[in-house]
Amino acid sequence: MQSIASHIESLSSNGLAESARLLSGFYLSASAKQPCKASPGRLRALASFADGLFETREYVRAVGFYQRAMDEHRSLAAESCPKDLSHCYLAHQLAKCLIHTGDHQQAMDKLLAIPSAERSVGVYMTMAKAAEALRFPDQAIAFYKEVLRACPAALEVLQSLANLGVPFEELRRLVLQIMVDDQQELEWIVVWVEGLCEHHKKDYKAAIQRFSALQTEFPRDPYVAAFLAHCEWKRGLLPQAKAAFEEARSIDEHAMDFVDTYAHVLVAQGAEVTLSTLCQKMLSTCRTRVETWLTLGRYCQLLCENSRNDTAARIHARRGLGFVEKAEEIDKGHPEVYMIKGTLLLGLDKAELATMAFRQAFDISRDFSAYQGLVSCYLASDRVTDALHTAKEAHESMRMNPRALTLLGVACARCEAGGEKARKAFTNALQADPECMDAVFALVEINVEEEKFDEAIKLLEINLHKSRTDYMYRRMGDVYMMKRDFDQALKHYELALGVNPGYEPAAEGRSKAISGLSGVPDPDEAEELSESDESLNMD
Repeated sequence: MQSIASHIESLSSNGLAESARLLSGFYLSASAKQPCKASPGRLRALASFADGLFETREYVRAVGFYQRAMDEHRSLAAESCPKDLSHCYLAHQLAKCLIHTGDHQQAMDKLLAIPSAERSVGVYMTMAKAAEALRFPDQAIAFYKEVLRACPAALEVLQSLANLGVPFEELRRLVLQIMVDDQQELEWIVVWVEGLCEHHKKDYKAAIQRFSALQTEFPRDPYVAAFLAHCEWKRGLLPQAKAAFEEARSIDEHAMDFVDTYAHVLVAQGAEVTLSTLCQKMLSTCRTRVETWLTLGRYCQLLCENSRNDTAARIHARRGLGFVEKAEEIDKGHPEVYMIKGTLLLGLDKAELATMAFRQAFDISRDFSAYQGLVSCYLASDRVTDALHTAKEAHESMRMNPRALTLLGVACARCEAGGEKARKAFTNALQADPECMDAVFALVEINVEEEKFDEAIKLLEINLHKSRTDYMYRRMGDVYMMKRDFDQALKHYELALGVNPGYEPAAEGRSKAISGLSGVPDPDEAEELSESDESLNMD
């Protein structure tokens, strides 16, 4: 058996994990025939078998074998144990498996049992991530700082610290410690960290300024370009976000950074063909990243929104939930998983379940999209008071964000006699940021509800140069249809189709405008009139 143990060690050291796992399995099966004392060979077989399971993501099964390996390790004299199979290594691997199974508390217990002097940089990193998952930010920050002490250029750690709300000045001091010998060469890190801190504070305009400066230093970096696009989206600047994402994709079409945000942008624009192409690209690039399945979930959301009948919409929504489940299996801590889940559930008229999903997203990240989702759920359930409370909380936590002010206006509009308050909120949002298209469309909606069609059209025309999108042209077409100006409606629907030939809502609007010009009732309108006539006859 000793020769087999040496072969297992050779296979493991040469990276042949699957061969090592298979040989270890035979070794362990043979040794199970008769009781035997703990041995270095058996320890090697247990650890190699567990490592193989870890590689194939069989985490639940791997937990048992790592635990057996730790028991074997305890039974051996210290000098007999292979140096590469320390107690620290086995406990760390066991903790990583527990994290993958969702048992963060037990993982943390295993890691805390490792003596401080034996903890590696990787152990501290895993401890920090487990602490984050357990909502222990102070512990997470302390563990991340331990990583920085050993590896001062660990940018992932600086990013995590910024996301945990560590003030920029404190991070700047840490960065300057990194730059003791390379201050001139690494001074861009200060700009990068400041941009991350501004992003965490939800001051996306300031974050864009910092990352724009960073882009001059690294003009062909796909991550920087994608981060800029992500911030433009967070500001509600749809055309700018789409253009920035297209630039990022032109640099590296296989880059995965913020692809799920890009998918959200394409949903907002109704760009079904482009999003379908993106999904195919993601599937061929990487199926193990959460962004791939989130992108597929967003695509199903768009198909659901564009469906002509309820049955098709429900099929697409359920399919999308399947993709979201795959994303959740990969990363349970990603807020977009629950935001997309909530959106799809809302499309299935399951407002209560959707609220629970958005609440999960909210618990992970108090992002504007989470607030927006909760407000939508409350309004769908006629819980106007809850919607108003949530919108006020969003505004208080993001006073610099005009989209939060717009959200407050949306909630006010549903309150009794809340129209003027809503109009004031939308107007204030536009004064704070004239580029905020959410506020523009919300103000248009108020004017339409009050049948102030000319004011609605004027507002859209004033802002047309900021957003020459299919949605903007379609919205103008919709308002002209309500005004029964079929010529202008047709013109704007065709402009929308010129931007996006596959845009179904514009195609439907075009059909109705043509029917209006010809004097032939639209089939939907004719059906409504028929039903109305029948009800009158019954009376």
